[in-house]
Amino acid sequence: MRWPAEESFRLGVNLPWLSYGGDFGANHWRPGGGVSQPDRRAALRAALGGLAGHGVTVIRWFMLADGRAGLRESPFGEVLGLDDFVLRDADAAIEELDRAGLRAIFVLFDFHFFKPSRIVDGVAAGGRRSSAADPVGRARLLQHVVTPLLERYGRHPSILAWDLINEPEWVTRSARSPFRRPGVPREAMR
Repeated sequence: MRWPAEESFRLGVNLPWLSYGGDFGANHWRPGGGVSQPDRRAALRAALGGLAGHGVTVIRWFMLADGRAGLRESPFGEVLGLDDFVLRDADAAIEELDRAGLRAIFVLFDFHFFKPSRIVDGVAAGGRRSSAADPVGRARLLQHVVTPLLERYGRHPSILAWDLINEPEWVTRSARSPFRRPGVPREAMR
């Protein structure tokens, strides 16, 4: 397959976040959500405009990162779905991408999502190993987090591609490599 001439070259940059794990969804630090908030949206507009002004056409941008924002969870840490702010933030992000004439490759999760849980100033980060390692947890993550995002935005023209997990090899164990515990078995991650 050949790309049309206008699609033959893309200049992209990794703009992973304005605030790691805080651009999409709410948490204790930002209870009003991420980039849909006026101050964050203004910062996003300036960043995207600057990139577009330098000829960038595509950005790679993390959505849920280590899970510190954007998720609804049970008291036992089971992922139940997206919080009420994620879609609002994603809508704002796409509007700003369109305004700047950019497209995005959204990265849904960072490998830190699957690392041991830690609390950072009252916010849980990581600790979602079972969302990949356990078939029930994985099905729940796919059904209640990934599917709603892809149903709403999966064919949006401002989104060039989806990257499910950034650097999964950092938490994936295999028979051949030494492993930092408690990882996700390689087959489960695949």
